[in-house]
Formats: sequence, structure tokens, C-alpha cells
Amino acid sequence: MNSKYIAFSGKISSGKSSISKRFSELTQIPYVSFGDYVRNEATKKGLPNNRESLQAIGETLVSGNQLQFCEEVLSTSQSDIEAGRIIDGIRHISILKTLRKILHPNRLTLIYVKTSDSTRHLRTKSTTESITSIWDKIEKHSTEQDVKAKLEHAADVVIDGEIDVDTNVKILTTRLS
Repeated sequence: MNSKYIAFSGKISSGKSSISKRFSELTQIPYVSFGDYVRNEATKKGLPNNRESLQAIGETLVSGNQLQFCEEVLSTSQSDIEAGRIIDGIRHISILKTLRKILHPNRLTLIYVKTSDSTRHLRTKSTTESITSIWDKIEKHSTEQDVKAKLEHAADVVIDGEIDVDTNVKILTTRLS
């Protein structure tokens, strides 16, 4: 494999976590997740584990010391950093740049999981009109702005989140070899 450092990005419910976890299992490269880290921070602070709280915490972490934030996420795996990392949940271009700086001279490959809005809504059973308006609010938050606007274009590989996880993992294994 050309890179032992592979990051995943995509909109909410695109399938990035399912794909990145399976890819980690297959390659035996340690998995870390920005989402898991933020959820853990919410729990520590006694905050609800809902989208509003998670976005607020994420916004605070990104506007603070990004180097420390990224290093803490990378260290959530007990494996030596030289073992590589599958990094789930890149939401900001600045975080991608910080990770690339930390991991230099190693290459960090960004995978973007592109999935239609209708599939994403179905995955979260968000098909009613009122839920759709909530999605609009969620996706206008600062933590979501770079995902579609910048990260898809910065990606080394774009995969189709409409197809099943195992097929995507096979595609990635082939493309990254």
C-alpha cells in the first residue's frame, strides 16, 4: 500500500465511518475517529450526545489549538504512529493541512465518500419534511461547510457511497496498492 495514513471525509451519513472501519480491519492499520473523540469530549463534559452539542464542541476544538486537537485524535490508538492510521471524519480543510504537517514526510491520502442526499437521509430515517429542514440547519453549521465545498476537491480518491461497504473497500484496496 502506498500510504499507511489514510483519511476519510464525506457528509453526515455518507458511509465514511463504515468504510473506514472495514478498511482498517482489512489492512490492520489502526483506526482513529474525530467523531469518536468529539463524542467522548461531550460525555466528559456531561453534554448530550446530539448533533447540536457535537457540532458546538467540534467548532470549539477546531477554532482552538488544531495541532493539539489532531495529535490527541491520532493518539487515541495505542499503536505507535509508525503503524499508520486510518483517520475517520475529516470535516475541515485546515484539519487536513494540520494532519499533513504532523505526518510529514509520510503521505496522507484523503478519501472522499460521495453519497446522494436522499440516500443519506434514508440511512438516518430522515425523510419527513420537518427532519429535512433540520438537516438543512445541520449542514449550514460551520463544522459542515468545508466538507462539500473544499474536501471533495482536495481528495486524492472519491468513492461512491451509494455502493456497499465491501465493494468500496475492494475498490480502495486496488486503487491504493
